[in-house]
Amino acid sequence: MLKLEGVTKSYGTTPALGPLDLALAAGSTTVVLGPSGCGKSTLLRIALGLIEPTSGKVHVGGIALSPTQLPLIRRRTGYVTQDGGLFPHLTARANTTIMARQAGWSDTRIADRLHELSALTSFPTPALGRFPGELSGGQRQRVALMRALMLDPDLLLLDEPLGALDPLIRYDLQEDLSNIFADAEKTVVFVTHDLTEAAHFADEVVLLENGTIAQRGPFSDLLYKPASEFVSRFVRAQRLTFDTGTDLPPRGSDANS
Repeated sequence: MLKLEGVTKSYGTTPALGPLDLALAAGSTTVVLGPSGCGKSTLLRIALGLIEPTSGKVHVGGIALSPTQLPLIRRRTGYVTQDGGLFPHLTARANTTIMARQAGWSDTRIADRLHELSALTSFPTPALGRFPGELSGGQRQRVALMRALMLDPDLLLLDEPLGALDPLIRYDLQEDLSNIFADAEKTVVFVTHDLTEAAHFADEVVLLENGTIAQRGPFSDLLYKPASEFVSRFVRAQRLTFDTGTDLPPRGSDANS
C-alpha cells in the first residue's frame, strides 16, 4: 500500500531522513517509533506529498507520487496531526465534511457518512455544532479523525495524534482507535515515541535512528531481541512509564542475544 524506495531528505547539507526502503502491506498497522528528530514526521510528510524527498521514489496504492497524481493520492490518504489541525472558525460538522463538500458530495451522502463516523469514533452528535474552542482535547482529536476518514481513504497517517492529551483521555482514545483500525480496515501508519502505544496498536514496529531504520519487526523483538545498543537504550529510557508485564533484559546484557 505504501512503498518508499531509496528515499532521502536533506536540508542543505543536513540529512533528515534516509536512505530509507520501506514497504507496508495493505490493511496493516505500522507504528513508527523513535526519539525527537529521528525523521518520523518527515517520513509521513513525504508519504503525503507535503514535502518532496531529496531522492528516491514513493508509491501509494501502486501510484507513484508526483505533482500530477498528488490530488488523487491525497484523496486516498487521511492525515491526523498531534494538535488535530482543525479550523477554529468552523464547527465540528464543517471541519469534518469540508473535503467531501469540495469533492462535490450530495448533502444526503455527507449526512449519512457523518452519521457513520460519529458512531465509529464515539463522537456525540449534539457536539457537531460546536466550534473547536468549545470542545475537549479528546473531542477535537475525534473530529480530526472523522475528517481524515471522511472520504474513506485507503491509507491513514497519524502523527502523534494522542501526544497532547492527558492520560485518561489518551487511554480512552487508544481503546477507541484500536476498534476503529479493526473496523475501518485501513492501512495505518502511526507515529509516536511512546512504547505503550506501539505495544497497543502495532502489527509491526519500525524504530528510526537518525533517519534510518534501526530495527523493524514485531514489538516483542524490540524488548527481547534488540538489534543494537541504541534499541536497548530506547526501550530502557521508557522503563518508568512502560510495563511489559515481565522483566526487561538486565542492563549490560548482549543486545543481540
